[in-house]
Amino acid sequence: MSRVLLIPITLLVLLAALLPLLTALFAGGRGVAASLADPHLAPALHHGLAAAAAVAVIGVPVGFTLALALWQANSAARLTALGCCVLVLLMPVPILPSLHALAPLRSDTMLAFLASVARAAALAALILAVGLGRIPVRLVLAARAAGARPVQAWLHAVFLPLAWPLLAALAASFVTALAHGSVRDVLAPHLDLADAWVAPASLLLAAASIAALTVLLRPRGR
Repeated sequence: MSRVLLIPITLLVLLAALLPLLTALFAGGRGVAASLADPHLAPALHHGLAAAAAVAVIGVPVGFTLALALWQANSAARLTALGCCVLVLLMPVPILPSLHALAPLRSDTMLAFLASVARAAALAALILAVGLGRIPVRLVLAARAAGARPVQAWLHAVFLPLAWPLLAALAASFVTALAHGSVRDVLAPHLDLADAWVAPASLLLAAASIAALTVLLRPRGR
């Protein structure tokens, strides 16, 4: 009986997530086209790509380390840490400077860079924590018991199943850092950045609804 009630509710939540997502994508289409035609976009990308790549390369391993630490933690510690990651993502950060601006090692530029690294680490931790949640903690021990070396056990039991989440974390961290660099000043006149949270929030709600449907539609006993 519970499935009979939960499946329609989940479908309604999925529909409620898709409608604002489609609206945001439709409304943002003209803004994206205008942004691509802006002559200031190419220089902003030129200065921001290297800094965004550096943020992703540094932030994702930090987030992966945090996700590994939470992998074996209790549920209260895991929820607290992931909640702190969400708060880090919600906090405003300064504009990410280019790598050339970091050369004098000024306190304001380094603070902006470290803030972007913290956001990348928090985003990577959230993504990788979901991926690690599908991997049994004892799988590494089982691989070691089967005769695998420590590096082989971690490679086959953890890193290979996390290949796509790692790529997703790198891409998300890179795009997030790029959007908080000088590109933001170019996009602001063409896009309503105040409502930019609607699309990712709707996408996250839609993904959660689909995941819930896969569990509800799974045959009993599996």
